[in-house]
Amino acid sequence: MAALARDSAPTGQVRVPVLTLHAIHDPTAFVELESAYRETLEAAGQGERLVQTFSEESEHSYLGDAQYPALFAALLDWIDHGVKPTPESVAARCNAFEASYGPGCRIRPGYRSPPLASRVTPRQP
Repeated sequence: MAALARDSAPTGQVRVPVLTLHAIHDPTAFVELESAYRETLEAAGQGERLVQTFSEESEHSYLGDAQYPALFAALLDWIDHGVKPTPESVAARCNAFEASYGPGCRIRPGYRSPPLASRVTPRQP
C-alpha cells in the first residue's frame, strides 16, 4: 500500500504552471475534485502555480473546440512570458477563438468548485 500511495497520492509539489479546465457537470470525475486539488497545491505552498477554469458542460473527455486553443495560448503565455492567466482572461481568449473554431465557449469565470466534502464523506486518517 505504501508504494501505491507514493505513486498515486498527490503531494502538490508541482514545478510548472498548471492550468485546468473542468466541466461543471462532468459525469465521470465530479467537479468537486478540483477543490481537493487546489487545497493540495495550497498546502504544499504551490497555490500560485494553479489557475482553475470551469465550463458549463456535461462531458468528460471532449469540451467545446474554442476552449482548447484558448487554454494552450494562455498556458504558453504564462510559461514563455510570465503572464499568469485568470479565468476571465481565458474566457475572453475563448470567445475570440470562436471566430476560427465555431461556437462552444462555455467557460464560467466566476465559478468556484464546491468542497469535495460536499460530495464525498471525508476519510478518517
